[in-house]
Amino acid sequence: ITEVITQIRNELALPYLSLGRIEKSFYTLLIHEITTTHIASLITGRNARKRADLYYGSHSQQQIYREYQKAIFKLNERSDLDLSYFNSEPTADFRIGSQNTPEYTLVSKFFQHLHRQVATITNYIDKFNAYSLWLWHLSLLLTSIRAVEGAPGFLKQFHFSHRISWIQDKEERTETGAERRVPLCDFLVEAIQNYIKFLTAFSQRFGRLNSAISRQVDQILRSERPLLNWLNAKGEMESMQPAHVQKELADSFKFKADWTRHVGQR
Repeated sequence: ITEVITQIRNELALPYLSLGRIEKSFYTLLIHEITTTHIASLITGRNARKRADLYYGSHSQQQIYREYQKAIFKLNERSDLDLSYFNSEPTADFRIGSQNTPEYTLVSKFFQHLHRQVATITNYIDKFNAYSLWLWHLSLLLTSIRAVEGAPGFLKQFHFSHRISWIQDKEERTETGAERRVPLCDFLVEAIQNYIKFLTAFSQRFGRLNSAISRQVDQILRSERPLLNWLNAKGEMESMQPAHVQKELADSFKFKADWTRHVGQR
């Protein structure tokens, strides 16, 4: 493409002709005469990094291709180029955006699997991790927060009586006051409160086997450690993070990152 543009620029004496200007002009045509800014950004790639809505919309490949066709035919109105080769549409049927997520039936089976693990596992370390894994996904799904290390936050960030939490789920935001308010549904409030009861009972029962467990659970309850953690074979806790989730579920479920933020947009 660069070589063709360079050749045309030299032949037509257009010193300012560039790929960037072509993309900008094409984007302008799309948004003013063909389609929405959303689809125009998907086609041209312009403003892609600045537009969060690109990840939450949903468009079929055929739909985007048809809008692209319209723009090309529009440009050809004053020419007589043979565009017959451009009449066919893609045969693949997939979507770009939030529809690129698990189907509801699969999500339901996934949570049934997680719940069954919590209920049936007997090893205390595995049960702790299974419970944390279930609540991790439940929290992400019911709040639409990002899957970052330490999500969904510290216990002090939850105000159960007011059904609200203060979430800081953008890793690049480390400054004070970067949190945003997220509402909590009754089911999630109950789930977190039951998990707190589990932590207390877990500490009392297994803290005698490893004093580090009691100390670390106390840190969770005092908000010195995130609410959800991963427990290794030595009884040491690490903040729950996507790497733990991916490693644990790799053999059974392979979802895209942040699928829980998109599944609600289906």
